[in-house]
Amino acid sequence: MLSESNWSRAEYLTRRVDVWDGKASTARYWHLLVRREIDGRKLRFCFANTKP
Repeated sequence: MLSESNWSRAEYLTRRVDVWDGKASTARYWHLLVRREIDGRKLRFCFANTKP
């Protein structure tokens, strides 16, 4: 069971971005996922090629 001390508050951002590797003729669409803790100490991000 989770206690209240195990919970954290965070802000989330999702954006569709164009990613180009410099070699392909066109860019590919990916989703950028960002999570920032409210206290600002941790910022995590990842790219996903599926809808979030």
